This record gives sequence, structure tokens and C-alpha cells, in this order.
Amino acid sequence: MVGDAAFLPSMERILNPFFTSRDVGLSMSNTAFNKRMTYSTGWFNNWWVHGKDFDTAGNHFASRVTGLVSINEDGSRYLHVGASARYSGADLGVVRLRGKAGSNVSSNYVDTGNIPASNQKEFALEALWTRDGYSILTEYVRSEVNATQAANPSFYGFYITGSWFITGEHRPYDRNVGFARRPIPRRHLGAVELAARYARLDLDNKSIHGGVMDKGLLDLNWFLNRRWKLGVSGGFANLDRAGLNGSSTLTA
Repeated sequence: MVGDAAFLPSMERILNPFFTSRDVGLSMSNTAFNKRMTYSTGWFNNWWVHGKDFDTAGNHFASRVTGLVSINEDGSRYLHVGASARYSGADLGVVRLRGKAGSNVSSNYVDTGNIPASNQKEFALEALWTRDGYSILTEYVRSEVNATQAANPSFYGFYITGSWFITGEHRPYDRNVGFARRPIPRRHLGAVELAARYARLDLDNKSIHGGVMDKGLLDLNWFLNRRWKLGVSGGFANLDRAGLNGSSTLTA
């Protein structure tokens, strides 16, 4: 997980089942080719935080590489691509992927439950295209779970987000870390952004019925300055899980 969540086009992330937001470990990163490329790798294990034995807590290894394909002189037009990989050892012999529809106080919409497994391997792709006040951001991730009892299921998720700064700003690209930072308003009244996103989480495969969720979201963001943001959001979430179908309307 990279970037400032509060300053992304959408209010919340959607690919949460596939990463750990906080972990304890060691990592290193650097840039190459005049900062047109970044790379990072790390090892993580939070056994002592949760009072587990080291042997039963999963070791996590993660790596990410990004490339800045093109960028103009003032940084308002650029194309970023990236790829990442992650190995996650099972905690106490199980792997579990789960995700909500946009509220941390709600129940999990998609949930594989505890899968007896030894590990999971994840591969992900990302891209960000920006041209003045317009941008397209997309990510795709696939998880392969090493669980012989469940026939080694695989899961995936993706989203695509379109954004338009009505007031003309853009998210400046940080060449040191390989992602876009928060926008800088040009006017005293701030910057206004309209964004739309479609996403899918598919945790249904083989003998695991974690559900398939499709989600659409429309966001209106007002960046008062570099530190304050106000936003309204509305959309839908459709869920197909364990033979049941349902939909929810989302507002925030």
C-alpha cells in the first residue's frame, strides 16, 4: 500500500483484501535512471505485536518496481507504470481474504473465511496517466493461495478511476517514491475534483465461496489547501455470495 489515502480521488481503497495496511519489518528503496525508476523490497513479520510465536506467524516479502514512461517539463502530463509481487506466509496455518464495501463499521461483504494453507503469492500491475487536469488510475492484483485441501484457489481484484480537476490542478508526481502526491490548489478558494470509479473483487474460486462484489462510486472533492479536504461520495455495491444476490446504496 503506497500513497496518501486521504488525498486519493476516492474516499477509500478497494483492494484491501490483498494487502496489509500496517506491519513490522525492514525495507529498502532507491531510484535509478535519473529518478525515472523506483524499486523497493522488504521483509515483515508482526509476531510480537500480536503475541504469536515466530514460527507460527507468517513471513511477508514484498517488492515493487515503477517506471516513469514520460513526463513534461512542468510535471502536468505524465505516464507512470508499475508492478509488484508479494509472498505471504500463513498465520497459524491459515490464509484469509476479506473486504468491506466502504465502511469500517460494516460487516465484511466478501470473505473467504479461514483457508488452511501454507502461503499465498500475489502479483499486481498499476498505471497512472495524467494530462493537465485529467487522469486515469488503475490497478490489478491476483492472489494464488497454496491450499491443497481447497484445490489451490486464486482470487483477483481491480479498479479503474477517472478524475477531472474542474479548477485545472493535477496531482504532482513524486519521482523519489513512484506515486502522485496531493494536489496544490491554484486559487484561494481551493481545488475542485470530480472522480468516478468502477471496481471488482472476486474471492470466489474452486471450493472457496468468498463472494464477488462490483462497486461503482462517484466522488466530488474540495481541496481547501494542501492539508484540508472535504468530499461527498455516492455509489452502489452489488454482491453475489454463496448463492445469494444483493445490492447496497452507498453515501458518505
